[in-house]
Amino acid sequence: MVRAMSAGSVLSHFDGMFQGFAGGLGSALAQGRAARAEADAADRQAARTLDRVATVARGMARDRQEIHALREENDRLRDELAAMRARAVRAEAVAIRDRRQP
Repeated sequence: MVRAMSAGSVLSHFDGMFQGFAGGLGSALAQGRAARAEADAADRQAARTLDRVATVARGMARDRQEIHALREENDRLRDELAAMRARAVRAEAVAIRDRRQP
């Protein structure tokens, strides 16, 4: 058996349903906004992390280049020192030989 409702009751009934739907929709929208905000924050964090990784990688590349240049300079200086020692040994040998000759 269907009960008759007054116009005010029908309006109140549908208003309550609308408020319920709107509240649910508002809640869903708020949850969606919160999820998007959380995803945006995670994206920003990931971007900062990638930026730090890229910065460290660039620094490491510069360090490798500097190490390579220092090794080349070290090799050059080692060769130069060996040549200087060889000249000193030859000069000493010549000096000894000259002292022995009458």
